[in-house]
Amino acid sequence: MKCRILFPLVLAAGMLLSPWANAQQNLKSAYFLDGYNFRREINPAMPSRYSYFSIPVLGQTSVGASGNLGVDNILFPTSDGMLTFMNSSVSSGEFLSGINSMNDLNVGLNISMFSFGTWMNDSFWSLDINVKADADASLPYDLFEFLKDPQMTTYCLDGLSMGVDGRMEVAVGYARPIGDRLTVGGRVKFLAGIADVRATVDKMTLSMTGDEWTVTSDAELVSSIGQMDLPTYEESGNLVPEYATSNSIDWSDVDLSNKQTMFSGYGAAVDLGVEYEVIDGLRVAASVTDLGLMAWNNVTRASTGDRTWTYEASSIYDGQSAGDEFDAIKDDLKSLLVFERDETDGSRVRLLDMDLHASVEYDMPFYDKLSVGLLGTGHLDGPFSWYEARGYLNVEPCKWFNASVNYARSTFGGSLGFAVGFVAPGFSLFIGSDSLPLSWKNSGDPDNVLYPCGPLRGNLTFSMAFNISRKR
Repeated sequence: MKCRILFPLVLAAGMLLSPWANAQQNLKSAYFLDGYNFRREINPAMPSRYSYFSIPVLGQTSVGASGNLGVDNILFPTSDGMLTFMNSSVSSGEFLSGINSMNDLNVGLNISMFSFGTWMNDSFWSLDINVKADADASLPYDLFEFLKDPQMTTYCLDGLSMGVDGRMEVAVGYARPIGDRLTVGGRVKFLAGIADVRATVDKMTLSMTGDEWTVTSDAELVSSIGQMDLPTYEESGNLVPEYATSNSIDWSDVDLSNKQTMFSGYGAAVDLGVEYEVIDGLRVAASVTDLGLMAWNNVTRASTGDRTWTYEASSIYDGQSAGDEFDAIKDDLKSLLVFERDETDGSRVRLLDMDLHASVEYDMPFYDKLSVGLLGTGHLDGPFSWYEARGYLNVEPCKWFNASVNYARSTFGGSLGFAVGFVAPGFSLFIGSDSLPLSWKNSGDPDNVLYPCGPLRGNLTFSMAFNISRKR
């Protein structure tokens, strides 16, 4: 079939989709909670307390988004309903006052298809099958100004970038106590890549000349998706726009029909971790996860070639439907992102995005069911890197229940998180969020729709496992 959703539209549509969708989420809010079987995905030296197994989706599903933009920066309530920023009823000043110089967005999904862990003597072994997806974008202020109300004569879009990564992983883990205070652990991961797309704009300037826009650009696109081709106008047979060439990618004719495999790359990675009890009640830990690489095939490379082109300026769109407004955005972006295909069916090797973690936890001497903790995280991914420090208050008043509340400061700002766990001999159930959307607005329209406001930070994790042994 033909995919009619243009690649450039992802940059705009992702801003509206992401509130309901951080990179390959694990529930950091449950990191210090006894009985949470998946905290070893953050630090493999923290094995499960039970032998257990889980079933697809119910084992663990995490979905989340983060960024320095909010839904209320894109959608605006009126008496006629919610309007997008493109509608003429929303003034340029009202919209652009909430836009940053660089606007970062991140959307992530993590689904456990199967998980099993067992204690064998003093060692813990585990097997996990996961599907993970992650999307990032960095969007400069001038892009929004150009899309909303192109009245200026020059715009600078330097730094515009986007990345998409999706993969399936099979992980084998091992953890073992050494003595009474030290635990070490590791996991070996075998990876099958579903998608890897990176688009970066080193330079892009738009200048108005009469009734035409002049674009000077130096940008690069590297794409590897097993079931998608990026055809040129020559291959599609469609009419070549004046601003493009026959070798330009025809975004309107992206083809999904001629690929027989969903995987376009393979790789491997390791997770390494350690935990040490310094004194009774004081524990420190550190880990590195996703230390490895992927080898991708079916790679398409394209670039603008540091060149200049022109296209006819369109009138400012004044429509009523969100669909028509995004069609207008699509047409503008299509004229901006004119990539000449340089290579197809190529290959490349890329390092994985790596996470570093360090933590400390202390049991309160006046009540050993209460503890405080601190977890630091660094996600290393070039222009999409981010950092976070999270403080915890954890409580386990009885054997079958524990909970945590925590607060984090990160690259994206502050966020409040929680986790609640129910642990019984036969099962464990955890639900939590690392970032709760605390500020909400009423749309004021007849439907009285509530929607989150402020910087985009929200996620939700559900985890359930069946315990098949006594607690260690």
